[in-house]
Amino acid sequence: MRLHFKFKGCAVFLRDSGFVQQHCEEVCATSAPEICIEILSPSNTMVEMQDKILLYLEAGAVEVWLVEQQGMIRFFNRDGEQKNSLFTTKITKIS
Repeated sequence: MRLHFKFKGCAVFLRDSGFVQQHCEEVCATSAPEICIEILSPSNTMVEMQDKILLYLEAGAVEVWLVEQQGMIRFFNRDGEQKNSLFTTKITKIS
């Protein structure tokens, strides 16, 4: 069974393939990128985000970042929420 995932309004950077596509309307992929970043809006619920985190990780993402409206970033991997990203320890907030 081959799965396809659609990401709307995204920027996709696939390091291994050398493929870069920015500011796309829609991308159809067979797996998730290594890092999936969700910018939260007031309409997002934590239940919805927990479901998305699980879907991204099941699709092959190594890490999921949730960026809150105040700029704080929460990091998640298969072990749950983490204090820092596996990819960088220098980012915790976007100003």
